[in-house]
Amino acid sequence: MKVIQVAPVFFGADGVVGGGERYPLELAKALAALTPTTLVSFARQPRRFRNGDLDVRLYRPWRYVRGKRTNPFSLAWLPRVMGANVVHAHQYRTAAANLAIGVGHLLGKRVYVTDEGGGGHHWGNRLRLGSRVDAHLAISAFAATTLPEVGKEKHVIYGGVDPRRYLPAARTVVNRIVSVGRILPHKGFDVLLQAARPQWDVHIVGTVYHDAYFAHLQRLAAQRDLAVTFHTSASDADVIGLYQSAAVVATPSVLRDMYGKNQPYTELLGLTTLEAMACGVPVVVSKVGGLAEIVTPGETGFTVPPGDPAALGEAIDRLLTDTAARNRLGANARADVEERFTWHKVAQHCLEIYQGGKSRERGTPSPLGDL
Repeated sequence: MKVIQVAPVFFGADGVVGGGERYPLELAKALAALTPTTLVSFARQPRRFRNGDLDVRLYRPWRYVRGKRTNPFSLAWLPRVMGANVVHAHQYRTAAANLAIGVGHLLGKRVYVTDEGGGGHHWGNRLRLGSRVDAHLAISAFAATTLPEVGKEKHVIYGGVDPRRYLPAARTVVNRIVSVGRILPHKGFDVLLQAARPQWDVHIVGTVYHDAYFAHLQRLAAQRDLAVTFHTSASDADVIGLYQSAAVVATPSVLRDMYGKNQPYTELLGLTTLEAMACGVPVVVSKVGGLAEIVTPGETGFTVPPGDPAALGEAIDRLLTDTAARNRLGANARADVEERFTWHKVAQHCLEIYQGGKSRERGTPSPLGDL
């Protein structure tokens, strides 16, 4: 079975560094170990290379729809669809995904969609492309509800971590709080800094995508005389090391950011939270989106109301002051990742669904179940 994965933006320095971009790359790598897989994506510098078993093909966009870099348009890659049995499109609200669905359907391929919450102007609803999709492979039950019109079936497959890379390490730094994500208002780092105590050693890790928000975070840290370190160009190895050194990892994402903008698709999953859990660290997360599905309160971490500094600070303090609970929750978090959230398991789930599906008609239900 030959699979083509189509992602509008490639993960990395030439694209975007974020969970929504990492997801299709990691899934494609894991799938490639099971079946021939090609990842088609877009970048300013076109090239072809192999990443382990995975064939990666990057195309230069002909243009960006309405000038949005996360929504590239090109037809040059469409011949790749002809040689595939399965077309799996990411980010439904993009031109690339719309083309993959439409062309894949016309050619009689099995067509699947996974949406990570990104995109912009698209033609999916106008062309009723959702009805051409064999199944929406949602990254959480919450994510499935955001695109009710997409897919003849819906399956929840979540996301994963490579547990061989993200490992626990006995080097926790007392009172160290780590928070990882793109520096954008909906990530709620301002809420974390409002919650922080002077004795905390806070590390915020992520690429800056909003200069004004980043400047606000720096001012807030200075005004409150907090010990805050910003890591804006950390490598994957650096991030793993910071996870491993953390007493607690916090994901304080919000539904309404400090600028008053609603964020309805915030944290459809939360890959950074899974990475922290794989490193054996207890997590404190906002009860939003998929985060509420992957964290078990009192077992692998705690959930708190979004935008509530008092609740966030109290939950973190509870873990900092109870070493036994912190160790227990961290061990449980690692075990939960090994049981449910590895890229190998996600790829296996996808392959089971691919093999059970039939284009243009409802396929055999997956043993994973439908929503």
